[in-house]
Amino acid sequence: MIAVPYPGYAKNACVSAGIASPNGIGEFKTRHDIFAFNHALLYFDIGTSSYRSVQEYLDRGVGVILALKLKAPADGKTSILAAIRAGTYDGAFAALATNIREDGRPITLRPLFESNGDWYPWQAYYAGNRVEDLVPAWKHIVTLFRKKQVPVRFDFNVNRSSARGKGNSDFKTLFPGDDVVDTVSVSSYNRCGSNASHLTWHSFSEEFRPAYTVITSFSQRPIAVAETSSTSQCGGDKAAWFTQLFEDVATSYPRLENITFYLNTREAGLASNDAPLHWELENDGQKKAFKDGLRLLRKKRGNCSVGLVPNHLTSFSEETPWFGDSVRFPWSTFMEGTGYVHERSITARNTVTGEDFGKAEATLRWKFKQSALWDVWGGTFGPYVMYGGVESVNKNRWWDNVQTLGGGFEYCSKKPSFVDWGNVCGVFGAEQNWYTAPVPDRIDDGDEKVFFRIRVNMGGEW
Repeated sequence: MIAVPYPGYAKNACVSAGIASPNGIGEFKTRHDIFAFNHALLYFDIGTSSYRSVQEYLDRGVGVILALKLKAPADGKTSILAAIRAGTYDGAFAALATNIREDGRPITLRPLFESNGDWYPWQAYYAGNRVEDLVPAWKHIVTLFRKKQVPVRFDFNVNRSSARGKGNSDFKTLFPGDDVVDTVSVSSYNRCGSNASHLTWHSFSEEFRPAYTVITSFSQRPIAVAETSSTSQCGGDKAAWFTQLFEDVATSYPRLENITFYLNTREAGLASNDAPLHWELENDGQKKAFKDGLRLLRKKRGNCSVGLVPNHLTSFSEETPWFGDSVRFPWSTFMEGTGYVHERSITARNTVTGEDFGKAEATLRWKFKQSALWDVWGGTFGPYVMYGGVESVNKNRWWDNVQTLGGGFEYCSKKPSFVDWGNVCGVFGAEQNWYTAPVPDRIDDGDEKVFFRIRVNMGGEW
């Protein structure tokens, strides 16, 4: 990939203002009717959330930032970051990519949000993760979406201070690079009174500015405030806190592109807080200060109707990918033993042994198949090799005592519309059979066949 900088990244004339919407479209609509927010931040569970929940916001003409949530691997041992690199979540990411592309309306994606923390399973310092897996995991996600030409921008999000007491010293180390990042956002709250470690009242800029300064020193991308608000536990003036925030955002942060407010209560214990966090606007004075501040911001920096997704939907142009970039090596194997409860004898005689073919009796079947598939022509194509066989207790049934070696090429389309999982495959190949029981003269040397098959798979890759 070749990075192409956005024009005008040094300064963004307009700042989009939005809110987090953890409780759905109804709550958002009530607040949107009052403040006319430009965008909404949604928390989206990969693999379980419905994309219709995103479209409800887009239908109202607001931008969407989608923070992606992942469940830990089922084995309880593999880290999420390692699993992302290994492609474990590719199916879920691909399903989301398809939904976005088919909808056609651009959004901002925020994978691995608050990447420098230790409280979510996808974060660099979460127990079991390796810090060095973060950047490759991020690039794996971005590459998947970009190859599918999905109209999304990628927001790399950090907390204003890293876990394990690192402050912002690791920001540059964790940063994936401007070629795979479209915006960089910072979560920054005034947490005074939330627990014993937060007993001092801080303005927005006291919390946010150090992170902003560090990030702008190594990245040319626009900056965003991922989530922000203030408590009121310490006796500070929360209305004045918001007033100062809007003044600072309007005048002191030229690289700032958007700001998102979290205006909901968090119960004790949900965010390293010993007391409930009242991030919401709690009284008329705070609501007035917020509304006046928003008016000031829009007067000085403009009112972005689609500030999250300007006309430059991607920050890159792709070189023609090397054919090996998309190769996969799926394999399958099975073994099956059969014992017949009831089977009629075949009284016809085996021409070699002179005995009746008799009953099937117990049989053992096996097969191993290895493919090498590339993403081409809207599906997958590549060669495969296969080895298999069947052995029966009854050697008179020569056709149940055979080993097979085969190979060829297969092309599998995308899933058909009439099933949830599956696809249609065309297979061209050849097989050679060797029999391990007495056979008629005509196949003493084995038999071979060349074939073309159409196969419908009613399953899929998990």
